Amino acid sequence: MKKQGEKEAFYIHGRQYVPEKSHLLCIHRSGKHLADITGIQEELYITIKSGTFFKITRGDTFNAGEDQAEILTEEKAREFMDKHTGGIIRENYIAVFGEPEIG
Repeated sequence: MKKQGEKEAFYIHGRQYVPEKSHLLCIHRSGKHLADITGIQEELYITIKSGTFFKITRGDTFNAGEDQAEILTEEKAREFMDKHTGGIIRENYIAVFGEPEIG
């Protein structure tokens, strides 16, 4: 359990993934409203140090779901962003991938 003031960290395969030390690339919330307590939130990050993509799925408040993290390949990360284009953090996307061509 995280202590007061302690940075959130997830441990996967002996490595530490810290959202505060990573770039947030995309957010997706399920549910119709931000106040919907039965939805989940997915956050896609890339680590600054190694360029590893990871996704955090935050459980709903109503069911007190536990936050989960998973490592994604670049292909899976791009698929997530393609599926949730409205949640892309533009500035961070450009910092990581560069300015995309106009379609």
